[in-house]
Amino acid sequence: MPAPPFAFEMTSEPTYPNYTLPLANSSLPDAPPSPMFDLVFAPLPVQLTSLPQTGCSLANVSSTGTVELNNTWLRGSGDWRSQWFVDGLSPDTNYTAYVIQDEVKVSGPIYFVTKSSSFPCPLVYSLPYCPSTAYAVPLPPPQSPALAYDTASLSTNIGDPLLQYMTNFTTMLLTFGCGRDLYSPLQTCSDCQREYRSLLCDVSFPRCSEPSLTSSDSSGSKKGRFQHYDPSPVRPRQETPPSLSSTLLTHLFYPVWKFAMLWIGLALIS
Repeated sequence: MPAPPFAFEMTSEPTYPNYTLPLANSSLPDAPPSPMFDLVFAPLPVQLTSLPQTGCSLANVSSTGTVELNNTWLRGSGDWRSQWFVDGLSPDTNYTAYVIQDEVKVSGPIYFVTKSSSFPCPLVYSLPYCPSTAYAVPLPPPQSPALAYDTASLSTNIGDPLLQYMTNFTTMLLTFGCGRDLYSPLQTCSDCQREYRSLLCDVSFPRCSEPSLTSSDSSGSKKGRFQHYDPSPVRPRQETPPSLSSTLLTHLFYPVWKFAMLWIGLALIS
């Protein structure tokens, strides 16, 4: 269960006749002031949970890996969270992580496990037009020196159709009398656009996983919670945007062998 974020993005509902919706490729707003956060993580056998659960004690632990990125990110649900991109992890390994705020307050423990060394799918993260995407996707490895896909390294052959679908949907949506006519007794045009964006991103960037290590079917083959996609060759991109009846998937973090992308909304204990 995710802990609460450290800040929320406050937006006002647009009104008629100046009812405007965000552009398909809108940039993120400026991040609010954030406390100083430090990430501490180690393999489960190190037994971080056996140490005194204080900032001073955990800060002296040497993390096994490298934090390549640490910033704040606005998820699609409108909440700001701390984001880390971690490199140098071991395959098939259980990890324990803690976050320390201002060298005093502690959040955790947070548990995650990395994939096997044969897991082929790279991470995709930090896409302003898909702010909730941060997991492994069936794509070929990014070109060096990139370790994962972000806005700079993702091919326009993938991003441009998605943005065009989003632009077309927004144009169609604004043909309604948004803010004047009763579009829905419960939802607004901006709600509809936000959910369609989330749906479009989930379909455009399907999750990539591998068979479970614990479950087997009747033939003895292993089964995973999600379908395993073969990233080579890349699966053909969908030619038409998804309908609103498609299944919506949600996520918080998705650790992969060697890399892990963590989104943490901090619930701090003294």
